Amino acid sequence: MAGQNSPTTSVPSYLIACLAGLTVGALVHTLAYPLRPGFALFDLKYLMVYSGGLLALIGFGLIGLIMARLRGGSSERIGFGAGLGVGLGGYVGAMLFAAKGVSKAMLIGGFPVVLICLFLPWPRLPLAVQRILAGAGLLTFLLLVAGVGKPEPIENTGFQIATAPAVPPYTERADASGHPDVLLISVDTLRADTILEEGVPTPHLDALRARSMQAPYGHATTPSTLPSHVSMMLGVTPLQHGTYSNLGVMPKSGFPTLAETFLEAGYRTVGTAANGLLHAYTGFDRGFEVLVNVAPNPARAGSPKKVTASGRRMVWYSAVLSDMKSLSISKWMASRRIQVDGGNVVEDDGIFAPDVRDLAMRNLEQLYAEETPYFYFLHFMAPHTPYGATAEFRGKLTDNVEVPERYREFEQGTTQFANLVNADLKNGHPDGPIGLKYLHDLYREEVMMVDAMLGEILAKVEASGRDTIILFTSDHGEHFGENDSIMHGSTVYAPVMRVPFFLAGPGIEPGTFARTPDLIDIPLTLLRAAGYPVEDFGDGVDLLDANLAGVVSVGVHDDKLVIYGEGSGLPGDDMKMLFHWKSADGKESTFSPFALFREEASSDEATNLLDRIAEFDAELEMFTAAAERYIASAADRHLRDVDDSERANLSELGYVFDEDGNVVEEGAGDGH
Repeated sequence: MAGQNSPTTSVPSYLIACLAGLTVGALVHTLAYPLRPGFALFDLKYLMVYSGGLLALIGFGLIGLIMARLRGGSSERIGFGAGLGVGLGGYVGAMLFAAKGVSKAMLIGGFPVVLICLFLPWPRLPLAVQRILAGAGLLTFLLLVAGVGKPEPIENTGFQIATAPAVPPYTERADASGHPDVLLISVDTLRADTILEEGVPTPHLDALRARSMQAPYGHATTPSTLPSHVSMMLGVTPLQHGTYSNLGVMPKSGFPTLAETFLEAGYRTVGTAANGLLHAYTGFDRGFEVLVNVAPNPARAGSPKKVTASGRRMVWYSAVLSDMKSLSISKWMASRRIQVDGGNVVEDDGIFAPDVRDLAMRNLEQLYAEETPYFYFLHFMAPHTPYGATAEFRGKLTDNVEVPERYREFEQGTTQFANLVNADLKNGHPDGPIGLKYLHDLYREEVMMVDAMLGEILAKVEASGRDTIILFTSDHGEHFGENDSIMHGSTVYAPVMRVPFFLAGPGIEPGTFARTPDLIDIPLTLLRAAGYPVEDFGDGVDLLDANLAGVVSVGVHDDKLVIYGEGSGLPGDDMKMLFHWKSADGKESTFSPFALFREEASSDEATNLLDRIAEFDAELEMFTAAAERYIASAADRHLRDVDDSERANLSELGYVFDEDGNVVEEGAGDGH
């Protein structure tokens, strides 16, 4: 009986038990990997998971061995529990990060699992079974690291214009002859001030703006892609249509879309987009005869490149190493299994602007072969992260920048790069400002690239000789250090809520709009400019009407509101107030102000007047009443079914949500 109170196996046997448990746990983690579940990319996932598990076993295995010595009993059982716990704990940590974006997910989620597994009374496996499991797991790892069975190089196919759906044959509808073509251009993530900057040449946009009605900036509806574009099509804010974030879906009914309205009027309706969220699976294709997205949509399974990048947060080595070091290890693992070029997995390069241009040119050629006017929605993904221009523009502003060593192991312009820069800025690291300027210049290079692409498209439009209404805008802007933020998606400050906005076409004289445009004004303005005297469209106004009645407008985020006093004729006419609220609570949401600013051309918003709110009692009353009205009519959230794969892909683009579809502010604070 006394022998049961002492360890029954030697250290070598204990290690075999640890590796046997790790093999089982690593297989679970690999096959259920949140970003790419199943056997696809098994070798890459297994390498990352198993290598991280080996590192974790150095610590947890030692803890287990000490426990076995102190407690007595079978150290083989404890060893198996340690290995299994590391594997299963890694999976729990990966799931936690995929769902909530918690930066220390591996420790927060994985550590408790390992402890539980160490204490559970696992059955003692026969030694032969332990050896088979341990040997198979370790041998598989070594063979994969050695490159045995490495597949042939992956061909970088990208988007294939030749196989893209063409504009379908025309079907007889209402007679739209005599009406102009309508081109709505949305350039994703474009700040209003960027195309006005000296040193950022945008000659084609400058020429379009010179012949347009315009404003210094327009108001985005939200700081996120899908809800802002839904507002462009429906003429209402998310408070009416319920698509508050990129996890939403365009409502199937209740609101006509701009594309549906033009289609019913007899127009051809064509869309070309480059952000995967503007896709049939989010309902954005309503009313389009053909909507082609040249980018992979985020709902697809994780690509090799994204799986590789996920190693910075979803395997055990990320628990003790920096993002940069973790990503470096993942890339090295990928190099053992996948053809790489310059340290990056070979697949699409994320530069979709040429595909957008080429597809638009092909479609316009077909549309100009017939007399029927068209409504064309043209969307460019650039300058969205990851920032990266074509060879013609890459380096135009960044060639003379000496990138600090700490940033060089990241792919330039990626979310991870921006996260580290953001952290450095907040921590006062001297490299932070250099990294920020570098990121901003990468962004500007993409703007220059898009201008050139648009120049070719606009030249084709001009050469057609047909009357064309052209509205140019963006869904939202981007932060570059203002308000202690980088990128977009989680604030409602000016850098992300101010977008370019100008309108050109026959009968439209250059000048300035009577009020600051909102994205919800697009449908009514375009329909009337095209010659359709519709009374209203959603909540938008006709921006070409010189006698606009003043209304208080609003910008909406999943957990924030910004209300503009402009045109109200009430106290606060020259101000805006920012509120916290919760779209998940809808009409029942509480709300509270957190900032009050003058609505001036400067976007730094350095002075928060809420600190002097006693001086602005009337203004507070006006804005609070407006917030009450808006929230009292708030629509319920429309969320689509989102799996772990899409959630992780959205995280790579900088959007982090919890399992209930709420934006996670921790992710925003970490550069998301």
